[in-house]
Amino acid sequence: MQTTTLEGSRAAGARLIIEGEYLVFCAYSADHAHSLDGDYDIEVTQLMALTQRGKSFVEAGIDGYSRLRDLPRLRTMHEEHKLLDVPRLAAIDKTLRVLPPEADTETFSVFDDALVDMFTLTRAGQALPSPWSITRRLRRLVAEIDASVNFNPKKRRKREASKAATAAFHPVAEDYGERTALTLVADTATMACVGAFLDATAKENNLGRAETMVKLLTGEFTPAPNPVLNIFSPGVDGARQAGTSAYLPGFGWTGADATAVVDKLLRDLPHTEVNLDDVRASRVAGYSPTPRMAAYVRARDGTCVFPRCHKPAERCQLDHRIPYGEGGETTPDNLFCLCQHHHNLKTDRRAFYIPDPSTGETVWLFADGTWLASENKGILRGQTTPSNPRWKSSPASNRAARARVARFNAQCHALCDRYEQDGDFNACIAGIRELETEYDLIFEFHPMPEDLSWMPPEPDLDEPVYPDPQNYYYLPLEDAEALLPPVKLIVERFMRAVRGY
Repeated sequence: MQTTTLEGSRAAGARLIIEGEYLVFCAYSADHAHSLDGDYDIEVTQLMALTQRGKSFVEAGIDGYSRLRDLPRLRTMHEEHKLLDVPRLAAIDKTLRVLPPEADTETFSVFDDALVDMFTLTRAGQALPSPWSITRRLRRLVAEIDASVNFNPKKRRKREASKAATAAFHPVAEDYGERTALTLVADTATMACVGAFLDATAKENNLGRAETMVKLLTGEFTPAPNPVLNIFSPGVDGARQAGTSAYLPGFGWTGADATAVVDKLLRDLPHTEVNLDDVRASRVAGYSPTPRMAAYVRARDGTCVFPRCHKPAERCQLDHRIPYGEGGETTPDNLFCLCQHHHNLKTDRRAFYIPDPSTGETVWLFADGTWLASENKGILRGQTTPSNPRWKSSPASNRAARARVARFNAQCHALCDRYEQDGDFNACIAGIRELETEYDLIFEFHPMPEDLSWMPPEPDLDEPVYPDPQNYYYLPLEDAEALLPPVKLIVERFMRAVRGY
């Protein structure tokens, strides 16, 4: 009885949080909200004092509720059911900000309908989409609806004319003294190849990436032969269509330029095509899954399958849902991605999970009798369920993908134009990184900062802003200028050695 009372009080408290947020911010969702006509800074300060919350939360609440003026159906649903907290409303607002100012009511009605459908619960205990999931779903719809943005086409052509791989050395100020970093920039597909090549060599020598790269560039190591890169691509009748965006684990979906590189690699180098249906049906007698089986499971799950955990599948362990020692088979249907923390939680029998083959969700059962559902976040989402058992592309999906890539590149080029006018390099890179995170794409024409190597470093500089570390490798070296020739040599050696795609 005590447990029931505790659960009831928690549920009531959680409900009051959202209702309290609604009472604080609902005035901003009115069609003729007057608050934003006044002094915004004073308004924010007053609400910070009233709610005892930080500035970022208050601004997110104001902006999130203000966005409901563009989404009347969602606003009506929220007024009736009080479903949406500030983080979810902020995710909606932030994603829709990329729409042009002239977006009309008809355009917003498409998002309004999609959001109402997204938040319409169809069964008891169904979890609402997380802010992370909301952002991912909406950004694809944004790209499909609006691929227009203002940028300078001449400057874009100039940047794209120099899209070959580049390497640059620059000083790095650290607490224990100045060091030098090497930045290697290339398209997503080429960097995925470099990553596979580097990881294979590191594994062969039982070293980390940075130390392996140092030894490769200095000629101390011989490159590992035949690194393997997994490429996931939709197909028609079992065959990949040239020009179709592909998924590279750890790097995301390819843009137009990287897709062309993938097409060239598959055309020029030996590779093996694997039918995912055959992999799903495979099993091994021992404990360890095959590399193909592991790759399939990671693509299917996308992240750790624990609710609200977004640890990438590539950094997760593969858990036998039914333990191997208790008769559980080593087959994809019994293997799931869990990060170390949540793997320990399951191993300690503090929780157990059951996959729903119909929806792709994972239901977690806890020792106190409660349960939560985790949505499927893998790239095969919606393609491996009984209602849709094939991973296939369509003209509509291809058009949507092209529109998404076009808007992403156009927005990034607009940021580069702005940088050439105001000279704010950090703001430009920060904006590009935010777009890369939002779209899960990589912009291949980053501007280079002004060469200030002649100036002595300031002692209290913040950590310098770099491109997304997911797609760039930073190599601290001493006297790095002497290694410029090996950089070119190792790239050429890699392109000759890489195999097994």
